[in-house]
Amino acid sequence: LLGLTYFDKKITFAIVGASNIAEAHIINVQKCLSAQIKYIFSEDIARAKRCSSRYYIKPTSNYNEILDDNDVDAVVITTEPQRHASLAIKAIQSGKHVLIEKPLDSDISMAKKVLEEANKSSLVTSVVSQNRFDPKILEMKKQMKINLIGEPFLCEVRMFWSRSLDYYSSGNGWRGKIGNVLINQGIHLIDIVIWFFGYPKRIESSIYKVKDNIECYDNAILTLQFEHNIWANMVFSTACSDSEPYGFRIYGTKGTLVYDADNIYSRKNQGIQFKNKLRQLFGNRFRLKVEKSLLQLQIENFIDSIINKTTPAVSLKEAYDTLSVIKKCEKDSCYSFSDYS
Repeated sequence: LLGLTYFDKKITFAIVGASNIAEAHIINVQKCLSAQIKYIFSEDIARAKRCSSRYYIKPTSNYNEILDDNDVDAVVITTEPQRHASLAIKAIQSGKHVLIEKPLDSDISMAKKVLEEANKSSLVTSVVSQNRFDPKILEMKKQMKINLIGEPFLCEVRMFWSRSLDYYSSGNGWRGKIGNVLINQGIHLIDIVIWFFGYPKRIESSIYKVKDNIECYDNAILTLQFEHNIWANMVFSTACSDSEPYGFRIYGTKGTLVYDADNIYSRKNQGIQFKNKLRQLFGNRFRLKVEKSLLQLQIENFIDSIINKTTPAVSLKEAYDTLSVIKKCEKDSCYSFSDYS
């Protein structure tokens, strides 16, 4: 017997945090054949134990126990955003690969420290942005690359959701204090727009609050200008009475790309609709190819990056750039290219 090679061994994870999103990570990591979970961490050991009993994972309230364990290859950080950076930095310094639930942190200066620390090592560090693995969004990016809609000039984004006061007060209440509509929900679509068009040259924002019993803002209207005279108009709200499917459109000189919850299509100016290319190619088999959740696809990409020593699909720099746009928007101001450091 030759035994296990590095490429055959399972990547051993520790989950840091015991919230609902932590359970989503546990479920999706356990679905990966090349991964296993050893620990679930929470400062509240009773909470860690409740979670561990459901998934047969060792509970701990001692973060150093994880960091000192040479069997642990990677940690997934799912705590409140204001703790992401400090936990990530300690993990990197202890030789662990790190996957961080969005955002990178709630403090841009702390986020920068994670970026600096990660740049010193060869470890894989990434931030969750699972929408990048959506086949519909990947198809849109492909269609833009082959110039199907001509030169893009406008992107229109809408997200109208409902979030109750119970949502904001749940857990230790951090959502009602720092969990604003951009850093907690809109961040996914902002990341996609930056991924498509690059970092904006100009940022204009208006942010405001509708619900009285929260400290954070729950509405935001953004206007971003990119290279090549491309503009994005983005509207986000979590103050609506009912949630609607989010979506966005990219308008080009020869047609339009539309993303919504159920459909993606391209339309020429003459009004001829193209059928979904993925369905043309795969028919009913297309559903089999997307049985995995988007989060599982990102976790698999993260594991593959560790094994093959490659850059993950969502780089730490990209996550930092997305957060920096949000932080500029929070100042409720207008920024030109010369303002950027």
